[in-house]
Amino acid sequence: MQHLTDREIQELADTKVKNNSFTQANRHLMECRICAERVRAISELSRSIKKIRLEHPSKDFTSQLIRKIGIKEAPSFAWKVLTNFAPLFMLTIVMVVLVGALQISGTTESQEITLAVEKVQTAYSDATKQISTASTALNVWLKKLFPFAFAGDSVTLIIFLVCFLSAIALLDKYLFAHFVKRRQII
Repeated sequence: MQHLTDREIQELADTKVKNNSFTQANRHLMECRICAERVRAISELSRSIKKIRLEHPSKDFTSQLIRKIGIKEAPSFAWKVLTNFAPLFMLTIVMVVLVGALQISGTTESQEITLAVEKVQTAYSDATKQISTASTALNVWLKKLFPFAFAGDSVTLIIFLVCFLSAIALLDKYLFAHFVKRRQII
């Protein structure tokens, strides 16, 4: 005697068997106690599962679960850029305070400091020349790449770059950050 398959037993328990198959399966169940017991057990299990009351989690269930698991929200690209500029900004503030204190105390009038200041001024002027050359090269490159965005002056370039970088920051915050969140949760 061949027993019923798991699929046939499940269909019998769910009463989804076609009429012809149903009569053959019923004949088999009358002869086979093993298959009849399996159908009865699955039917009872299905009824028990249907009686279970479903839980409705609270609205902040997901956020609490994510916090307990330890998944953290990825910072946006704009935030990463700003946090990398923060140490540079703080260094600038410290230097301004230090130079101001030295200027007020009159320490900058000595011969050694005057030589050091001259060296720093020379290095500063060299650096500004390099930055000026680089920004001019960038301006030329951007004019070739985006000829429609420039009227030939630096103000237009600055306005364009601010708008362009703002658009990238907004895209990062409102579009790309959602993809990163989904990928981390999954």
